[in-house]
Amino acid sequence: MAHQIYQVEGIILKKAGLGEADNLCYIYTRQFGMIMASAKSIRLEKSKLRNHLDLFSFGRFGIINTKETWRIVDAEKILSAPESSNDLKMFAEMASLILRMVKGEEPNEALWKSLFSFFCYILEEKDVEKKKNIQIESTALVMRALGYMEDMPASQRETVSAINKAIAESML
Repeated sequence: MAHQIYQVEGIILKKAGLGEADNLCYIYTRQFGMIMASAKSIRLEKSKLRNHLDLFSFGRFGIINTKETWRIVDAEKILSAPESSNDLKMFAEMASLILRMVKGEEPNEALWKSLFSFFCYILEEKDVEKKKNIQIESTALVMRALGYMEDMPASQRETVSAINKAIAESML
């Protein structure tokens, strides 16, 4: 039985080992929202997909929907993960928030735009203070996209307070 191959763009937010050579990738995509997709034999040296499925990288993926899960059959890395440890920490915090707050597959254009903009900004910006400010702003935009915040507060202090309140009220 032939499966339809979907070509999607997404950011790998988490990877977990699955068996001896496989990985389970949590990918946030524009078309489907959060998906969990298995990558068969990805940890073998001979794997063609190995170099295209790095954690926190943006890419184009060929995926099929099998009975149990999504499966990655093709991949092309477009943008690599941030290189500095500070940038990786910032993106890991954002990825952790999204993994915690997003349950199930559901496309969310506002969330995708916020996540992708944050990813690109972290890669391009050199000023650490600007990165911290955009992290707070992007986190607030993610919380708004998910329906946990209504308005953007005026000051950074109020924004941080509103984010913390929204997370606490979500009970996640």
